[in-house]
Order: sequence, then C-alpha cells, then structure tokens
Amino acid sequence: MKYGDQLPALPVLSYDSSRLLPQTFRGILLESGEIDGLSLHAGHFTAQNDNNHSGRDVPGRELDSIELIGGSYVFSDHLSATLYFSDIEAVARKRYANIAWRLPLAEERSLELDFDFYRTRYDRDYTQTGKDEDNRIWSLMATYH
Repeated sequence: MKYGDQLPALPVLSYDSSRLLPQTFRGILLESGEIDGLSLHAGHFTAQNDNNHSGRDVPGRELDSIELIGGSYVFSDHLSATLYFSDIEAVARKRYANIAWRLPLAEERSLELDFDFYRTRYDRDYTQTGKDEDNRIWSLMATYH
C-alpha cells in the first residue's frame, strides 16, 4: 500500500514527465503480487499537480477523484492478459485491455501477437458539447523473431 504523492505508470493513469517537474497524483494505491503471475492494482486519488503549474489542482480543473482497478496475469510463457478501468469523476471513464501471445514456430523462431484496446468516454459537462464523447483506439502488432 502506498499513500501520498505518487507517479503512477498504469494503462489508465500515468504521470507526465515531459516538464522539469513531473505531474504527481495524491492518494492511495494498493498493489498485490501475492499470486504468482498475477499483478493487481486498486487506487483512489483526490488531488494532482500538473507539471506546468505549481501547487495542487489548477483552478478551473480541480480533481474530484480518480478511482482505478485492474491487473495483469501471465497464463504461461506464451500468453498474458491485462485489464484496467478508471473513473475520473466529472471527466472521463477509461478502459484498457491487452492480450499478448507468442507462438513458437521453430527452434529460436516465434510469432508474437500483441493486441491493445483503449476506450475513453468523456463526460458531457467536461466536453462542454452537451454530449458524451467516446474515443476508441485499438492496435494489433505482429512480430516475427
């Protein structure tokens, strides 16, 4: 369990380090690796500092809360899956899924398939358009080794 200012690097909540001072999030993050191959995260954050502003929560863009849950599981040397959800109150709901599969073809040769899916649904009050905005991004990468 971690509490305080943090630099999360998760698929649905990740800090930005592109400026001199990195973006941080204040809250609690629970991590578990108790089961071999299984990594779990659950968190509740109530403040952030943007890397282009000193202090907490930029006026007009205050953070109410971010809730997140997710994890990844390594089924075998050839297959793993990841699933994460977050809810940024009054801003967006994010979803992420990943499946990575490696197919051995011959000695020292394999085909790797990596599928990612992101979905972000922005709240109508946040977009100021009178409707929710829905963004979906997916990718499939195949690599032959």
